Amino acid sequence: LLENYVNPDDIPLIRSLAISSTHRRDTFCWNYIRNDQYTVKSGYWVAQN
Repeated sequence: LLENYVNPDDIPLIRSLAISSTHRRDTFCWNYIRNDQYTVKSGYWVAQN
């Protein structure tokens, strides 16, 4: 199934990920600023540095 959607080079990396035992929902975060919220300004800063 992965082969249909993912670059073949990435499949071993995906398969090596451990499945969480906490059953918590996934969340998105942006670790480059304090509040974890992505902004165009912070994205531009990361791209420039």
